[in-house]
Formats: sequence, C-alpha cells, structure tokens
Amino acid sequence: MEDRLTGIIEALRVMSGGKWISLRSVRKRIPVNMTLKDLLELSRRGLVESYVDLASGEVYVRVRPSNSGNNGINVTELVELIKNELKEPMPKPAFEELLRRVIGDRWIQAYLELINRGIVRELDFNGITFLALVRDEQKQAQ
Repeated sequence: MEDRLTGIIEALRVMSGGKWISLRSVRKRIPVNMTLKDLLELSRRGLVESYVDLASGEVYVRVRPSNSGNNGINVTELVELIKNELKEPMPKPAFEELLRRVIGDRWIQAYLELINRGIVRELDFNGITFLALVRDEQKQAQ
C-alpha cells in the first residue's frame, strides 16, 4: 500500500505542477488505478488537498508543498510523539516550540488539528495557558 501511495503522489506531483487537477484526468493518465480510498488516505496524511465542484460534481486534487527539508509527519506519528512528550501539562509556548521543531512552518495547522481531534486541551491557570493530554475516561476507570 505504501509503495502504491508513493507512486500516486509522485505521479500527481509531476502531472499537476502544484496546480489543481481533476481526478478524472488523473485516473486517465497514471498507470495506477487511483481510488477514492487512496485519495482519502493521501488527504488524511496531509499530502494532498481536494475539493468537489458542486456544479459539475468533479473532484479536484492538488499536491501540498512539502515542508522545508521535512517530508511532513502524518497525524498518527504526531499523536504518538505528543503522547510521549506530554507526560504532564506543558506551557503553551514550550508546546508550540516543540511543534515548530517537529513540523516546521505548518505547526499552527498541526496545533489546531490536535485541539480539534481532542488529543490535547488548553488549561488556563493563573493567567498562564498550559496544554495537557486528554485522557480516556475508560483508561482512568481501570
């Protein structure tokens, strides 16, 4: 599966040149049959952006630019890193610096993704914002 997705992303990168391209034209040109499941996986990993033109029903994709010297990190890897690093509440500036070091320029998007998914939460204590890992109630009950 990994080799297949790598082949698809490289073909998309060559075909699109950083511009939006229709999924229909992609399917006609690349030798690998790209399914909607492949598109969703690439999008989940943050490698492509996609949108649907509601008027025509056509799906368009674009390869996201790679980070400066960093091929990016997928959400699963980021969550594992945060779980390892965030053993106790961490001041928000220190947490942001950690994300900058790991993610690069897209650290704000990663920060918002972690908040939106409920992986971490902000805690205000005496005017200082801390970030803490959200624990599952089921794990705490055991």
